[in-house]
Amino acid sequence: MNVPIPAKIRQARKLAGLTQAELAKQVGVAQKTISRIESGQDERLNAIIPLILDIAKATGVSFQQLIGCQSRPDVKAIIEDPGSPSGLRELARDNALRESMSVTDDDIASLATINLDGRISKNGYIQLLIAIRAVTGK
Repeated sequence: MNVPIPAKIRQARKLAGLTQAELAKQVGVAQKTISRIESGQDERLNAIIPLILDIAKATGVSFQQLIGCQSRPDVKAIIEDPGSPSGLRELARDNALRESMSVTDDDIASLATINLDGRISKNGYIQLLIAIRAVTGK
């Protein structure tokens, strides 16, 4: 299920135990701005997120890379991000193959940090992982 970004923002705020006013104060905006974002009424958010997703897809980088996330994405984020390379998403979804080859979530996250052509297939990522394991001895 694909949860809209405004709902994810509201959920993140609630999980953090913050009111809209508290979040607004922390990020330096009015409470009304947070309310508009969470209700999907902020046209800036409605316009920029789809544009960033399109740019990520067109350039073959993940949404996280494009916006400068420094942390390694988790497997769920890789699977859900249409900007993640399709071959990597396929590998992340293939639980039977991952189990048979002992491909961990950490392996998937590591592969996601390598800037490759977005047309690399699932098999290409497997070959890359095998090469990395051969070189590193892991």
